[in-house]
Amino acid sequence: MQDSPDSDGYRPGHSAKFVAILILTIVVGMVFAGGPDRFLSFTIVLMVGTLISTLLHELGHLVAGWIVGWRLVVINVMGLSLHWWNMRFHLDKPDIAADAGGWVVMIPDSAAALTPFRHLVMVAGGPLVSLAQTVVGISLAILAYKGPFFGPFALDVVGLGLAFFGLITFLGTAIPSKRAESNDASTILRDFAMWRSGERFDPAAWLALLLQYNVRLRELPEWLIADAINYHAESDYADRYFRSLEIGIALDAKQVDANRALGLIEEYEQLFGIDDWLACCRAYCEAAHLHDLTAARRSMEKAGFPSSLPQMDYAARAAIAMLEGDRGNAMELLKLMDAEIAAKSPFRDMTFRDIRKQITALQKIGT
Repeated sequence: MQDSPDSDGYRPGHSAKFVAILILTIVVGMVFAGGPDRFLSFTIVLMVGTLISTLLHELGHLVAGWIVGWRLVVINVMGLSLHWWNMRFHLDKPDIAADAGGWVVMIPDSAAALTPFRHLVMVAGGPLVSLAQTVVGISLAILAYKGPFFGPFALDVVGLGLAFFGLITFLGTAIPSKRAESNDASTILRDFAMWRSGERFDPAAWLALLLQYNVRLRELPEWLIADAINYHAESDYADRYFRSLEIGIALDAKQVDANRALGLIEEYEQLFGIDDWLACCRAYCEAAHLHDLTAARRSMEKAGFPSSLPQMDYAARAAIAMLEGDRGNAMELLKLMDAEIAAKSPFRDMTFRDIRKQITALQKIGT
């Protein structure tokens, strides 16, 4: 079973000293052997080389994944992330971006694609593109040796830069890592062993991955949920988890059926008893969708504090405050909700974005 389904990309911070030595060596060689007219050209290539190499490496993962039926969730290059599922960009903090390099997160688009071999192909796409970049760069450097400039760039220098960064990226990902976090090569070896032994991926791990990156509940693939339920058919804990997930999906629907959501909550309570997070969900549904202030207050009395799902606790209390006409308190609670969500993931939570809108709209009917 794979603990971390997403693919680690090249992380330049892991080999910074080695890279620095090679850069110094090549720069000295360019200055003294290539002449000062090529120094500016090489400096420009040096500045953009890591970005280009990382981008090509991650695109290698992406294209290989698409070929074998996988779907992009997030792609990150030098700290800039595109959350493809939510169509949102995110910029990492400088200290994180400096060591992150690049990475891509993909999931299978169907049950047939959820195999170790297809994941292996997706992961192998990155190093293969880096190796191809190295070969193309060396070829260009040889063919255009001391050849013409193209604008400020000497073509042989461009080729040398492509080859250099492609090789560094390839070596950083194609050699198995002994660190706790795996690189591409370690993941490929693990996938190969699973494929040879006939071992399956746990579908629930991929559900957890989507939730980690704030893919909203109503957009979770139905086939993946069904596959995860079948995989854990004999687990009471899994049954409890998937029933709670069903409640969340019902409350995240485009048009919430409040009676159905409350029915699912009551069914859960009968099977497993009342939970603090469940009381918050009930109170929120009663306040935001049924506008039943009395019932919502009664449900919140069953919720403990602090809650195991604090963002839902804040949402429920904010909805009640807005119905009571206490807009100031409601907005303060929404700020606490936003802070709680931001602390859990750098990616925007679209479900709670809509919850905020629903609560704000309650001020029109507040007492």
